[in-house]
Amino acid sequence: RYDEGGLAGVMPAVAATLGVGPTAPTFPSARRAVVVLVDGLGYELIRRRGGHAPFLRSLLPAAHRITAGFPSTTATSMGTFGTGLPPGAHGLLGYEVLVPGEDRFVQIVSCNTHNITTLIKTITHEDGKYSLRKGTFVCMRRSNDVSQADSFVPAPNVGKHEDPDFGTHHARDAHHVFETLSLDLNVFSSAVKLNTQYMHSIWFNLELDRDITVEEVKKRLRDNPLVAVTDKRYANLIFSFGRDHGYYGRILSQTVAVMPTIAVRHKREVYGFCFTPQDGNSLLSSVAATLWLIDPEWESVRNRIQPIRRWLYREI
Repeated sequence: RYDEGGLAGVMPAVAATLGVGPTAPTFPSARRAVVVLVDGLGYELIRRRGGHAPFLRSLLPAAHRITAGFPSTTATSMGTFGTGLPPGAHGLLGYEVLVPGEDRFVQIVSCNTHNITTLIKTITHEDGKYSLRKGTFVCMRRSNDVSQADSFVPAPNVGKHEDPDFGTHHARDAHHVFETLSLDLNVFSSAVKLNTQYMHSIWFNLELDRDITVEEVKKRLRDNPLVAVTDKRYANLIFSFGRDHGYYGRILSQTVAVMPTIAVRHKREVYGFCFTPQDGNSLLSSVAATLWLIDPEWESVRNRIQPIRRWLYREI
């Protein structure tokens, strides 16, 4: 539904209580209104899992049940919620958004793909060229989020290599990112889901076509403002840092490189581990892409994104 019985009707109804807009008031008139939205927490979930939210459960008998539109993704629903329009009218039909005037899309890739592409660019890019001969990655994914009570795996669950060229979607997506720069990088990834709720981690091996030292690799990681470095080797310590100091608990850095694990073999093979800041890195890219859509001048994007750089940590 896209009328007052759906998500599109929420903000017009709130505006009507303040005496704004043509919509007839649904609620008593008010001078101020606060709307609290919890992403993914719907009527049925509260009804089934009400023991975890006793206050919200107590409101159900008098609650007014509304429906989301289609598709019911966060991106589409937030567009409907904010504009009061159905998806076909506001145009935010998913996480891929058409760039006006051009037959192409802006796609924000996954958090682990951000990690992989950042490692490749930071360590192998120099003077406009990439020295990568081969990149191999093992994505060790958390089982579920600390806010979730389902989908937890009791033991490590190895993933399939469903893509004959890239293994899993992580390397495939990274390859497509560099393909936009007319590069055909040789990358392959594997994935395993671990029985933990803390953070994704990645083991990586980058084979270069030139010599490199451990010191140079570490310097490159430290010099990149989008990379956080750490001596910590436990995911819970990184996670707790983000919880205590991050933006709403999130680290916005593209990767957290674990410096004691960095090694170079035969002068051209780089090995190491890093942690993935969950959705923090993709959120930063989403903000940057939105600002670019508003004004495609990158200097303008850099200036307007400056206020959130405080959550791009250089060391954890």
